[in-house]
Amino acid sequence: MPKHQTRARVAFAATIALFSLFVVSSVAAAASWHPASGHAASRVRSALSSTQAQPAVLLGDRTVEPQTDSLPSGRAAAFRFRALSSGYARSIYLYIGSTNAAGSFTVGIYRDSHGHPGTLMVSGSGAVSAAGSWSTVPIARTGLLSGVTYWVAVLGRGGTLRYRDRLRGSCSSEASVQLLLSTLPASWRTASVGASCPLSAYVTTGVSSPVAPPAPETPVSTEVPSGSTEAPPTGTSGSGKASSNPLEPVAPVEQPTLEPPVSPPVESPPAESPPVESPPVEPPPTEQPPSEPPPVEPPPPAPPVNTAAPSVSGLAVEAQTLSAAGGTWSGSPTSFAYQWQDCNLLGLACVDIQGATSTTYALLAADVGDTVRVKVTATNAGGSVSAYSVPTSAVIAALSAPLNLLAPSITGQTVEGQTLKSTTGTWTGNPTAFAYQWQDCSAQGTGCQNISGASSA
Repeated sequence: MPKHQTRARVAFAATIALFSLFVVSSVAAAASWHPASGHAASRVRSALSSTQAQPAVLLGDRTVEPQTDSLPSGRAAAFRFRALSSGYARSIYLYIGSTNAAGSFTVGIYRDSHGHPGTLMVSGSGAVSAAGSWSTVPIARTGLLSGVTYWVAVLGRGGTLRYRDRLRGSCSSEASVQLLLSTLPASWRTASVGASCPLSAYVTTGVSSPVAPPAPETPVSTEVPSGSTEAPPTGTSGSGKASSNPLEPVAPVEQPTLEPPVSPPVESPPAESPPVESPPVEPPPTEQPPSEPPPVEPPPPAPPVNTAAPSVSGLAVEAQTLSAAGGTWSGSPTSFAYQWQDCNLLGLACVDIQGATSTTYALLAADVGDTVRVKVTATNAGGSVSAYSVPTSAVIAALSAPLNLLAPSITGQTVEGQTLKSTTGTWTGNPTAFAYQWQDCSAQGTGCQNISGASSA
């Protein structure tokens, strides 16, 4: 081969080798480059992925309303809300005012009864976590139905409870007629109706972080400035030193002059071997486990419905025993609870009688002059509902004189020579003896006079 062709081939091979080195260095630099914008995007994605889904809000108002309101210790108030969705309630949140003095509080949910709180569905108590913040109380799993009206009630203990609501809101609030309460009453009795609502309280399906306005964040730019060619130092120059820019051209390297051998080499034509094609290797198929849809929880069943009121039998006399019949219910109740109540002469202002929770009740001296009724509470998976009997007549004392409840009667034919017989009738006070006196009266039954010696039955 001529000498000038040999030198040209050597120089071309050196240039190819240097170009390959430059390409490999540039690829390695790109693979290891982590600009500041990449770190910012990673932090944003991490912050987004760490956000946990909050439990669903079923009922209430998550806004911190502007008005601070208060309840003295032992007084309760209820606020009306319409359920946002169906589900099982597990927690109630209440925003505590900054000037709160109550050490603990009770919250609960009441059914709606003709536009007023009715029977208590569930309640829970907890300590005030901190004034000027949300406090949470876990409650027993209770089903709520979307679009149905419920009442959220609050009760403070150990000082004046301060909470937040809105004056002249879109719903009404009510105060309980009972004072010095330690728990929410099973059946609400309205004392007054106001327009301060909605209450800053809400009900969720689980325990979540209290809702608060997010803290402002400094935005992090993820864009690379246009026109910038600066990159981390990678690769080497032809002198072996680190280059500040991998895109700079590499200085050419002088190759030594190669002298031809004494005798020209005999070149044999290169033997070309046919390319060996290897069959493509296909990765084994990856089997994905079948995805199962999450179980759908059925809506809670409807609570029991009273179709015939409970009733009370027995004499309303001190020391006598009254018996209760539970009435008739639909909805397949699974249990019944009884509570006897003492009422005034009109059958109003009824209060529970301590310990009187069976189907029978023995009247006491404290019941004399009042009326008595029984409250029956039926429960199923959908909740609890109470119904009341008609109050008894006024309870009379056992130590007073006997009182005739059913007049004596006479049997026999009113014919001369025939014998008449008398019954004693029905009396209260447990009479110990009876005396008889027959009387002769006019045809109109007036002007009666004792018949001498006629003193037997």
